[in-house]
Amino acid sequence: MIATLALPLEPVLADETASSSESSPKVSSRQINRGVTIHSEVESEEEDHSSQSMQNNISPNSLYIEVIHHPHSGSHTSSIIPITGQVDNGQRTTGAAQLVYHYQTPVKGKPWAPFRTREDFEFAEMAVVEGFNSHCTQKILDGVNGRWASNSRLTILDSNDLKESLESARNFVTQFKDGEVTHEFQGKSYTFHFKYRDPWEWLVDLVTDPTLSNSIMWYPVEKFLHNGSKITRIYDENTIINLEDKGKVSSTTKMHPIVLRAAFLPSEIRNASGNGGGVFIGLMPIVGNPNDSIESEDDTPTSVEIAQFKREVYHKVIHVIFRSIRK
Repeated sequence: MIATLALPLEPVLADETASSSESSPKVSSRQINRGVTIHSEVESEEEDHSSQSMQNNISPNSLYIEVIHHPHSGSHTSSIIPITGQVDNGQRTTGAAQLVYHYQTPVKGKPWAPFRTREDFEFAEMAVVEGFNSHCTQKILDGVNGRWASNSRLTILDSNDLKESLESARNFVTQFKDGEVTHEFQGKSYTFHFKYRDPWEWLVDLVTDPTLSNSIMWYPVEKFLHNGSKITRIYDENTIINLEDKGKVSSTTKMHPIVLRAAFLPSEIRNASGNGGGVFIGLMPIVGNPNDSIESEDDTPTSVEIAQFKREVYHKVIHVIFRSIRK
C-alpha cells in the first residue's frame, strides 16, 4: 500500500464555469478549521477595477491560467501562467522554469557531512544500497586503504568506522518507530506489528529546510482557466494524498509501503529524490483471513465480517501513524 502525502500546487481538476464577459472572481476570504479557505461575495471596488483592467490587457483568444494570491502572501496582483504562446498583459508570469530556478540553491560548505569526505559518503552509499556485509566491507576498505590506491581520499578505516558514520547520518532524517495495533475477531485478539516514521517530524524538516523555502507554497491560491470563451475554476490536489499498493519486504514477507510526498512543493521536486522528495514513512501490515493465516492476504474475502475486520485494522494503523498530525 503506497500512501502519498501531498499539499496543493498544480491544478488537477476543473469545474464551475462562467461566462467570459464576467470578471474572474476576486473575493475576500475567511479562514475556517483545517486551513480551508471559504470565499464570500464581498469585494472592494479596487479589486474589481484591478481584475477588469487585467482582462482588458489580455487578448480574448489567449489560453492561460490566472492565479489569485492569498491576501497574506504579500502579492496583490494576479499571476498568469501561459498555456499556449505568450500572454501580453503586463502581469508577472510564473511557471515550472521559474520554480526550478528558485530551487537551484548554490551548494555551500560540505553537503556530504557528517561524512568526513565526499568519497566516504559515496562508499557508504554503495555499501548500503548494495547490501555489503561486514566481511565484504572490511575487505574492500583494506584494499583501498592498502595497496589498491595510493592517493585515495577515503578515510573510512573499517566496518566499525562505517557504522559510526552511518549512525551520525541517521540523525539528519526522521527515525523509524515500532508500532502495534490489536483488534478482535470472533472473540479472539490479533496483534499486528509495523514500522513507521512520525509524519509531523518529516513536515517540520521540510518547512525548516532553507533550500526549499523559495519553492514552498506557503499560502493557498485560487486558480482559473481562461480559454477565450469561458472561465473555469481549477481545483488543486488535496493537502494529503494516499496512494496504496501491495509490495514485498522480502521473498517471504509482504507489506504495504507508505510513501509521503508534499504537494506544497513543485512536482519536479516532490516526485524526485533528495530534499523535498518523497519519504518512506512506514509499512502497513498485511491483514489476512484470521481463520487462515495473518501473513497471507486473501483479496476475495469470503464474508463481510472478514472484510470489515481488515478495514478496521488498517484504520487503526493509519490512526497510529498520523496521530501526531491530529494534535
